[in-house]
Amino acid sequence: HDALPICRTLGAWLGAGRRSWVRVLDVMLQAGRGLAAAHAQGLVHGDFGPDDVTIAEDGRVRVMDLGLARAIDASSGEEGQRDGVAADVRAFAACLDAALRSTGPHGRAAGPRWLRRVVARGFGSMPALLDELARGEARARRRRWLAALVLATGVGAGAFGWQRHTRAVSVRECEAEAASLAETWDDSVAAAVQDALVATGVPRAASTAERVRPWLDAQAQAWQQARTQACLHARVDGTWSDETLERARWCLDERRMELEALVSELQSGDARIVDRAVPAAWSLRSPAPCLDADALARLPAPPVEEREAVRALLVELSHATVLQQAGALERGLATAEAALAQARAQGWRPVTAAVMRRVAILHDARGEPTQAEAMLEDAYFEALGAEAHDVAADAASSLVYVVGVTLGRPAEGLEWARHHELLLAHPVPDPAGWRRTNALANVASIHRAAGDHAQAEALLREVLAIRERELGPEHPVLGLTLNNLANVLQATGELAAAKVLLERALAIQEPALGGDDPMVALTLNNLGNIEHALGSPARAQALDRKST
Repeated sequence: HDALPICRTLGAWLGAGRRSWVRVLDVMLQAGRGLAAAHAQGLVHGDFGPDDVTIAEDGRVRVMDLGLARAIDASSGEEGQRDGVAADVRAFAACLDAALRSTGPHGRAAGPRWLRRVVARGFGSMPALLDELARGEARARRRRWLAALVLATGVGAGAFGWQRHTRAVSVRECEAEAASLAETWDDSVAAAVQDALVATGVPRAASTAERVRPWLDAQAQAWQQARTQACLHARVDGTWSDETLERARWCLDERRMELEALVSELQSGDARIVDRAVPAAWSLRSPAPCLDADALARLPAPPVEEREAVRALLVELSHATVLQQAGALERGLATAEAALAQARAQGWRPVTAAVMRRVAILHDARGEPTQAEAMLEDAYFEALGAEAHDVAADAASSLVYVVGVTLGRPAEGLEWARHHELLLAHPVPDPAGWRRTNALANVASIHRAAGDHAQAEALLREVLAIRERELGPEHPVLGLTLNNLANVLQATGELAAAKVLLERALAIQEPALGGDDPMVALTLNNLGNIEHALGSPARAQALDRKST
């Protein structure tokens, strides 16, 4: 038999002489692929460290000592699988960091900054971490080769060509980062969503699938453009620091989670999502604030060691939000309350405040305003304490309506509106004016409930003007604003003006939502009431029949 090759552990190999960061990374990439292969087979290592990596004389690397490895069986559940894999990923990152430090000067990690950043980031799986390391290593290899080429051919035209080529490579890499969204939304996922909606048996499901797709396409395109641009700012233009890029990625990760949660619910088979799919799609938060460097600098970002835990909480928060939008309030509240318990145990206050607010909104949707008020106040003060001013502003805006309208305490509701206005001046990101217009509409509701129709009308006209300017004259949300404004005018006897507004609302809503959408039915019903009040019973009856 051939003799077995002599092997050394990673620790012994590192101690035998100075190793370059390039060689250390190569060894660890091989070890990481071994761990990833074990995970793919349903195994986690459980105690990965430098003594578990061996390097043979022929350069082959193996992961050893699987004595503590355990199978991920059904009894452990999905959560157990994630925990075990996450522990292995953290242990691998720590081992790589220690290996780099052992080769660096004065205990500092060897290697370029990109490598140290990747090691410090949290990852949920070995393939994700390995892909990032491999991409960085490939970039570094190309740069070394190009630098050598420039030295060999001289400077001048050669250097210019090198710079141009390097820029082109960096642009392609930035575009490749953004292309990863195809895992969340592409033609195949869109087809799966359509099939799932049609399978609900709701008659309008097929047309809903056709109407929801442009909104999701637009969100995906906006996300990809933002992700590419953020990368270009840092890697090509040099106008962003690495810290700003990391904050942008964190912000964009949140937007991606929200899209993923909605796409998942659209495929859930729940018939209730059909009527709410398009509004849920247009309500997805814009990626635009993730490119605002000033806003990013104020964005609370969790410590590196907490990021995976916070990421998991944000996934649950996105899920609870979509469940609420789908009308699955019981499931939504259960999901949000479970996430809140985890958030409190985890202890990162910005996400705790955000989950508190979602729990409160779900209580309000279930007709439980007292519970909603208490939780919204907790969310507001928790967010302020964590300097999460966007979450505090959203909690204050919700309190305007819950306290001022639902609970019938208008003076207190208007006080919360002042809090909200102060927070917007902080400043808080407000893409397309959503935050400001939602708060103004809530204040208008307080004045309308108090009988101050003139003030309610003025506020709603301001809301309409902002939304027309920011969203365009055909955005479906204008239909809601036009309905609210028409109701105020009807209360003051301005029936002809109310009719014009409702006819415009109908012209916007029917193409966007379909003639049999519940929001369209509401507009038809309101228009029928106006026609009846104007002395046109035949028209009123025709509209009533159309709305049913």
